[in-house]
Amino acid sequence: MSRSAYFRSLRGALVAGLVLSLLLVAPAAFNWADRGGRHGLAQVENPQALQDERSVQRWYRNHPGLPGTDRPEGLTPFGKGFRPVEARDARGLISTNIGHVNLKKNDALDRVPAEFRASGPGVKSNGKGSGQEGINIIQVREADLKSLGYDRIAQEVGEIGRILGVVPDRGLLVKVHGKDLDRLAGLSYVEAMGPYQPAYKIDPLIGETRFIQKARALDKNLDLQVAL
Repeated sequence: MSRSAYFRSLRGALVAGLVLSLLLVAPAAFNWADRGGRHGLAQVENPQALQDERSVQRWYRNHPGLPGTDRPEGLTPFGKGFRPVEARDARGLISTNIGHVNLKKNDALDRVPAEFRASGPGVKSNGKGSGQEGINIIQVREADLKSLGYDRIAQEVGEIGRILGVVPDRGLLVKVHGKDLDRLAGLSYVEAMGPYQPAYKIDPLIGETRFIQKARALDKNLDLQVAL
């Protein structure tokens, strides 16, 4: 074989090898790039998503929100500007519409008018607070809730009264009558107890919500929804 022919065959072999290497490496390179695009720090933004976001921002700039009209005085149950007091640490407190409540103190009730903190009939004091004929809130001791479990406690309480719902933290709404009130208070895992006060049932935002339509906002007739 001549020298020129040898170099031509060698060059052909090198070119063929290079092409074969590129064919083998290319899929791996694309897979690596795909993984890097999904999990790496440098990700290419979706152009369509960016365009949609800019369109939304442009729409809000051109269509500012309407402020609405203030409601007249005398429509709010707890007084103009009333806001529930939210505790920094709500553990151990009962969550109500007027804020977090300590059932043993019920100090949150001092902020509402007297007609919204009048207990029902047959109110009795006990070592864990007080109870009334009708609906009460009981608070289950945390340690007993963990050791006995909710299902067992709910079953035992359900044999005394009717459980209507649960409230944070560790509270049950229970409807009882007569001697069952004493039985409920006597349960060892009941940590605190109190009547389900009228103030707990009312949304403090009644008569506070601003309306865009001025005539509707200034109307003193309220359309209320009552959950039974």
